[in-house]
Amino acid sequence: MTRHIVRATGALLIGMAASIIVAWLCVRPIATLPRDVSSADEEIHTAGQGAFGYQIHFAFRLSQRLRDEGYFADQPPPPSWVRRPETVHDPSFTVGAGWPLICLRGVRSTTKAIPHPPNQFIELGSGDDRRSLPLRPIPLALAANTVAYSVPAYALLLVPISLRRLIRARRGLCPRCGYDLADSPGACPECGRESRARRGRVVA
Repeated sequence: MTRHIVRATGALLIGMAASIIVAWLCVRPIATLPRDVSSADEEIHTAGQGAFGYQIHFAFRLSQRLRDEGYFADQPPPPSWVRRPETVHDPSFTVGAGWPLICLRGVRSTTKAIPHPPNQFIELGSGDDRRSLPLRPIPLALAANTVAYSVPAYALLLVPISLRRLIRARRGLCPRCGYDLADSPGACPECGRESRARRGRVVA
């Protein structure tokens, strides 16, 4: 039982690491991304830049005049992980990355009057080749991605164990501990594991 818990924990850790690595691999240089208006509501106008597993949303709060005139009212709302500006003078970029779900995000203010929130990105490169790797998790999406990657990770962890047991069994050794079963055909004297033949007779 303990071994299964250790393997499952290891698979979850591998799945979480894989989710973060894949999200960062989805990040593209800003200069390579197409620009379009992807979503907006009566409060937020979002100009989205999209790529595989990667989204950037520029958001600012609409003034009362623009809301009254119906600007962007026909657009769908932005994703829930996009930061909502607090004032009209608080524009910002929200960067999201991940696959199959956007699971990491970061926010950057676009005005010098409002400082950037700390610890939002790891910056790589410079100029048009700059990549901003988001650091803040989106909890439910990160959990879902972790589970999605943990399942194949757990299966991969079982492959060497199954091969080792198969090789031991063919050599006449205990599949569990490797003890020589030449003089103990019924059960392993080292770990107590019963042979398949004996277990079959007990069931019968």
